[in-house]
Amino acid sequence: MARAFKKRVKPRPLYKGDLVLRMLRGLIGDPRGKFRPNWSGPYVIRELTPEGLHG
Repeated sequence: MARAFKKRVKPRPLYKGDLVLRMLRGLIGDPRGKFRPNWSGPYVIRELTPEGLHG
């Protein structure tokens, strides 16, 4: 099922000034448990790094 979904997803380039959401990951416990938000934001892209660079 995931493979069928991924076939239809089109990668979209990011540009300066775009609004994006940040995925929340971490080991910090949240008292809301599984009902905590999965995303935070929106954030504005101010600077782009070379493609493939993760930091």
